[in-house]
Amino acid sequence: SADTYRSELKQRMQRDRLYQYILSSKYENIDEDRLLVYYNNNQIEFTRFESFDVVKIEGAQADDVAAVFNNDNQTDNTSAKSSYVRISSVDEDPKLISSLIRLEVGERTPIVQTSDGFASYVVVAKNGKSVIPFEQVKNAILTKLSSVQESTIIKEYFETVKARASITIIRLP
Repeated sequence: SADTYRSELKQRMQRDRLYQYILSSKYENIDEDRLLVYYNNNQIEFTRFESFDVVKIEGAQADDVAAVFNNDNQTDNTSAKSSYVRISSVDEDPKLISSLIRLEVGERTPIVQTSDGFASYVVVAKNGKSVIPFEQVKNAILTKLSSVQESTIIKEYFETVKARASITIIRLP
């Protein structure tokens, strides 16, 4: 109803004003040196590959795929099959590409559900490595660091208020 909407809108506006007040007193501008330090310390976030060579283990059930990794001597007890595949970074699911970027050669992804069942990917090679230049990601880093800084300031504010509060327990549940 309109009254509920007004009430929620009023609460959101009050919360936003409180957050602005909290942030105005403690927010620090993030300089380019700090952005560059983040960029240099987190290169994996800005590294891209054209493609990945993987061994894809797939099966009808997650247990079939897991059995391949749990048994040293693979037997015919599982319906899982493996195939050597080249995955293009452009054509594939961004979630899969993101997980492959973070893995080292020889490591595998968790078992994921696919349209045909379940699969896990073992990284064999990463091809066409490139790092996005600092100038292209500077604004994204600034946004990320600002968000983290704001969350930290607000969390610390409420922890301080809670620590200074005088709490009296009237009745135990």
